[in-house]
Amino acid sequence: MSNDVVELRVHGAASASAAQVLNVSQVEQVAGDRSGGFYRPRRRCSCRSGERVTEAYRWGDLPAGSVVRTLTLVFLLPFMLSNLAIWMRPANPGSDAMVRSLCRLLALTLTALYVLAFAGVALDLIAWKCMGPSRCLAGRTWLSWLGGQPVGLRLAVLAVVPAVAIGLLWRASTRPREMFDAFRAPADEVSRPPTPS
Repeated sequence: MSNDVVELRVHGAASASAAQVLNVSQVEQVAGDRSGGFYRPRRRCSCRSGERVTEAYRWGDLPAGSVVRTLTLVFLLPFMLSNLAIWMRPANPGSDAMVRSLCRLLALTLTALYVLAFAGVALDLIAWKCMGPSRCLAGRTWLSWLGGQPVGLRLAVLAVVPAVAIGLLWRASTRPREMFDAFRAPADEVSRPPTPS
């Protein structure tokens, strides 16, 4: 086994502490934040198992966030999984470029699907079909101001909806990155695997 092998332990729904998952008394955080992070045994404790580095991922506080945070994670889940697919593939140098290209094509397809869904609802269903008959606008005062306008103006105004959806998706995706970038590991390099004794 090489020093590149990392055993990652993840707790279940019981939300165990990182020390319980690693079965040691002292741990230190090497990445993430207080809601979800990666932990390793402290260097001074003798808890190495051969040449394998053992880490714990603690996610117990992630579901305890606000409704906005939960919805953000739900909407970002397909994009997170498509980004993760690049790193979870079997190691094969011969097909590396092809697999990366397919994973990026999948991510681009998901993004296009997201944008087209918002564009289809805003432009086709609302601006084109719903604004014509007056029965569709009955009881919807938030749409009635646009009802008597020409079709081109309705389409132009409601074309803002897909742009706003892209902006909200971009903003939601940068917030977790900012939190992880703000984390600073302890002074000694804990992210490097310990050398075997």
